Amino acid sequence: MSTYTMKDLSTVYAAYCGSAIAVCRLTREIVGGQPATDDGIRAFAKHHLHIPDEEIEEVVARIKGEEIGERDTTPATGELKEKESYGLNVLRHSAFGPWVGDWQIKAALKQAASRVGLFVAKRGTKGDIAEMGKISAHGISLHGPEFQIHLIAAESETAAETDHIEFHGRTPSPNKPAETEYQKFLGRVNTPSGAKSIVNDAECCPAGSRFSFCFQWYDAKLTEADIVSVFAALPIIGLGSAKSLERGKFDIETLDIEMAEAKRARFTEASDSSRAPGKGRIGLFSSCGCGGTERHFS
Repeated sequence: MSTYTMKDLSTVYAAYCGSAIAVCRLTREIVGGQPATDDGIRAFAKHHLHIPDEEIEEVVARIKGEEIGERDTTPATGELKEKESYGLNVLRHSAFGPWVGDWQIKAALKQAASRVGLFVAKRGTKGDIAEMGKISAHGISLHGPEFQIHLIAAESETAAETDHIEFHGRTPSPNKPAETEYQKFLGRVNTPSGAKSIVNDAECCPAGSRFSFCFQWYDAKLTEADIVSVFAALPIIGLGSAKSLERGKFDIETLDIEMAEAKRARFTEASDSSRAPGKGRIGLFSSCGCGGTERHFS
């Protein structure tokens, strides 16, 4: 009988996959779309409305009871009904700071791949990205679980930048969370029951903030040129809410791509040398190459 740990299985998965590490900087703010909980309303009252601590709970109750939701705004002499909908939306937060989810970046990657025609041109690649693909926080954005890609203050540096700064005798800036702000978004729609005005106060991560993530995909049909084309489209698609208002855009400062290669002998040798006595060979997976060739784009 052979026994494998999750670390063993993760090594096998990595052998199957190519990887791309992107370091990004926002050019337009990311807009939060998560309905605010009580904690979110408290943060809004304190940091945006500047309510004193002793009055915050009263303000929270008023916002929840009187403002959030839908209300009739039809004038007394109006013939057509009109309503106003108000909402308070926030970004997701951890103890460290604001973050975007791995699923949000994967959804944007799937949109990018679809828009460049990859799924039509190469049948089966949608599963390689959507089902076998994995997004994880990397470098400056790794401050907790890998599915939380943290948004970092503009002046924070990556490991490579820190090494360069220290080499030249300067002190690198600390890795700090991005400081968010609130913006008001207005809209209007016509429904069968009448016009509706939509007003949202939304927490935003400002332009200049940075984030970094790693994307792994099943490396069977996709080429390096395919991955580059997807990442070229990704910043234009953007992240977060209000993308129709051109929010959530970003630049990719650097993109490091490593393609997995079929190097059966090297992977099998590494597997054999690291295997504990009595542990079986990885079998089918040993046909995949571990490592690969790496290209850097900036």
